[in-house]
Amino acid sequence: MKVEELVQKFVTSAKVAKEAGFSGVQIHAAHGYLISQFLSPHDNRRTDKYGGSLENRNEILKRNLPWDERRIRKKILLSE
Repeated sequence: MKVEELVQKFVTSAKVAKEAGFSGVQIHAAHGYLISQFLSPHDNRRTDKYGGSLENRNEILKRNLPWDERRIRKKILLSE
């Protein structure tokens, strides 16, 4: 799966949560889950724009944070 597809799946999940009546979603970026693997220099050995420096490893979160404004167009709480 490409990273862009992964980001879209997070966006779709937020849309579904909003449509189901939830007021927010949470991105769990700790404890070895997928997002934390992107952030970890130990786990993330990528050589593309999602690997290397802390700024690059953080790109996956930066792409997901603006959901409520750019992607789902309805306000929804976002917690990290």
